[in-house]
Amino acid sequence: MEERRALWPRALHRAHGHGPQGTPQGDHRRPRFAGVGQNGDIVCNVRSGTKGSTSATTIKWLIDNGSEVKKGDRVIELDDSGLQEALKSQKILVDNAKAAWVQADEEYRIQESSNESDIETAKNVLDLATIDLEKYIDGDFIQSLKDVDGRIETPQSDLENWRDRAAWS
Repeated sequence: MEERRALWPRALHRAHGHGPQGTPQGDHRRPRFAGVGQNGDIVCNVRSGTKGSTSATTIKWLIDNGSEVKKGDRVIELDDSGLQEALKSQKILVDNAKAAWVQADEEYRIQESSNESDIETAKNVLDLATIDLEKYIDGDFIQSLKDVDGRIETPQSDLENWRDRAAWS
C-alpha cells in the first residue's frame, strides 16, 4: 500500500529531478521544483528544447496528499501555456529559417545557371576571337602584305620608267 500512495516528500524529491533512490535523473525536460508562488501555487521550471532556456510552469492541479493512485492515473496537471507560446515562437523561427534556406537555395541555383551561361558565352567569344586571329594571320595579313608590296612595286616601277626616259632624253 505504501508504494501506491502519493506522498509530498517523494513528490517534491522527484520534482527536484531525483529518482526513487535519490539519484539525479537524466531527463533534462522534466519539471524542476522552483518554489511556491505568491498565491500558494507550486511553480516548476521546465526546460524547453532550446539550450539554456527555461520557462516557469504553474501547477494547475495536484492530487491530494495521501490519495491512492494506480498506473495511468493523473497525479498532476501543469499549465503549459508558456510552453505553448515558446513552441509557437520556435515554430515561427523554424519556418523563417526554412524559408530563408529555400530562398538561398533558389538564389544559388540561379547564380549557378548564370555562371554556366557566362562561361559558355566567354568560350564562344574566345572561339570567335581565335577564328578571327587565324583568318587574319592566314588570309587578311598576307593579302594586306601583298597589297602593300604591290603598291610599293608600282611606284618603284614607275620610278624606273621615269629614270629610263630621263636617261634617253
